Amino acid sequence: MKTILQEISEEKNFDAFIQEQMKISTYKPEWKKEMDTDFSVSGAYNEFVGEYAAAQAGSIIAKNADKPLREMPDLGSITGTIGRLGDRWQLDNDRLDKLMQLEGRYRGRAGNFTSERKSSEWQKVLKFLFNMYEPAAIAPHKRLDLLFYNGLSNGKYEVTVANNPDGVQWELDLKIPTYLLRASDVLFSDKANSDPVAVFQYVILALRAKGKLVEKIQMNFNTVQLVLESAKIKAAFSVDVPKGRVSPSGIISLEMLNGYLKVVGLPPIEVVDVFVTLPGTNQEPVNAFKDNRVVFRTSSPVAKLMLKDALESKDPHPNKVYTVYEENLISSYRREEGRFVEYEMNAVPVFNGKNDMAILRIDEKAA
Repeated sequence: MKTILQEISEEKNFDAFIQEQMKISTYKPEWKKEMDTDFSVSGAYNEFVGEYAAAQAGSIIAKNADKPLREMPDLGSITGTIGRLGDRWQLDNDRLDKLMQLEGRYRGRAGNFTSERKSSEWQKVLKFLFNMYEPAAIAPHKRLDLLFYNGLSNGKYEVTVANNPDGVQWELDLKIPTYLLRASDVLFSDKANSDPVAVFQYVILALRAKGKLVEKIQMNFNTVQLVLESAKIKAAFSVDVPKGRVSPSGIISLEMLNGYLKVVGLPPIEVVDVFVTLPGTNQEPVNAFKDNRVVFRTSSPVAKLMLKDALESKDPHPNKVYTVYEENLISSYRREEGRFVEYEMNAVPVFNGKNDMAILRIDEKAA
């Protein structure tokens, strides 16, 4: 009888293993809520060539280079081309030993299990094994989440020491229309004096002058709290009565605020929080949607994900088995030094609708 590791060394079984386990995975690509996909056979795209460079994810590797173990070559000149995303991991020997123990225990006792118990116990074995393969299935999508929501909220792609510790540092301005607070405005952090509604109205009127009607306003939870705690916002929910002023317990909910915005003719606020754990050890998740940024959307979508098939999908290595999950080519193989899993995904978010949105920075004033 073949072991589970021997079983998934056959391509059809490896494909079924990854696809079935991803159905029950808790992770779903956030970028899919915002972007459609488009393919380029050549790897080049025509939208704003010269203004956009390929967004890299995970480790950044040269066009024809082997995928490194947490190492990256120089970024090079990639303007107008789709980036190649890739990493590989060596499966930990202690975890493999534990897997073999779990599987051996299961096979030794399976004869005494009911069919339901047998299925349940076998799923535990599969789940333990999949924990070693899941990073390869979701890593490029997490990087795309980070890039897209950074771009959406901050108008930049940022690959820095903080979020890409093993590779290059790279920043790209996406040329998205960005507004600062006027000199007469108050920073939103000054909750006693800030006037968020007046600021929103100023940006919305500026966009209307360009023929753009704002459909929704987006910000993350931290920024929403600054709006809700504004003294002027709270005052809007206070009511004068004969014996004084009545306030709804001093707490304003987002639902209440959106009701108020509707009354004064402004679009609703939507909270966007997308947390991503960065590469490295002991890293805390970061919010891909930046603090102190307010995004005004006049249309959707504002970007698309440009894709290109991975080279190995057309020219596979004979000692590997492959599957594709959400355009990500995942492979597995064994060498003398151990077992490995890796991925390759060629993708870049392109803000081809950048003029259908605007960003407001609430932490900086115009000169």
